Amino acid sequence: MKTSFAFITLALSVSAVAQERVELNSKKVSVNSSEAVLVRTSQTPETVEITFRVPMANSVCERSSTHSVYLTSGLECGYDLQTRYVYVHGRGGSRRYLETYNYPRTCMVNRSYCVEYGTSTMTESDTMKLKFKDLPALGGSETDTFKIRANQKRVDSEGVLYDISPLQTLVPYKVEKKKVLGLFNTTYVVEKN
Repeated sequence: MKTSFAFITLALSVSAVAQERVELNSKKVSVNSSEAVLVRTSQTPETVEITFRVPMANSVCERSSTHSVYLTSGLECGYDLQTRYVYVHGRGGSRRYLETYNYPRTCMVNRSYCVEYGTSTMTESDTMKLKFKDLPALGGSETDTFKIRANQKRVDSEGVLYDISPLQTLVPYKVEKKKVLGLFNTTYVVEKN
C-alpha cells in the first residue's frame, strides 16, 4: 500500500514538473499542449496572444443498424398520376372539368439509426489573449509565473474554457475574464489584487 502511494505521488510530481514552461517574451506565443506554466519576464509585452493545442471530444456513432418503415412520400416513393372531376359554380350554372394531380405513393424504406455511441477526440488550436494591466515592472531575472489549463466546455462543443491562476508572483495578482465585443479571442486580464 505504501509503495503504490509513493508511486502515485511520484507520478503526479513528474507530471507537474513535465508541464511546458513558456516565456511570454513576444506578442504571440504557442503552447504545444492544453496546459502550461506561463512566465512573465521584464521583456513581456502588455498583451500576449497565446495559442494552445486543446483536445476536443465529439460524439460519434460506433455501431448502427437499419429497420424498415412504411412511408407516404413523393420524394422517396414517387407519385401516382390521379384524376378527379372538379365542379365550378358560376353565373351560367355549374361546370365540371377533369383535373390531374400527383398523389404521393406509400412504400417501405430502410432507415438507419445509431445503436452505440462513442467519443472521438481530436486536438485543435484555440487562441486566447492575456493582458497584464498596470503591473509593477520586473527587473533583471525577476519573473511571475502562472498556471494555465485549457479545457473543452463539454463534449460536442467548440468552446474552450481557460483556468488561469498565479503560481509564483512578486505581489498578489487576480485574473479575470474580460468580455470584448466583436473579437473572437477570449481575453483575460491580470492585475494587482
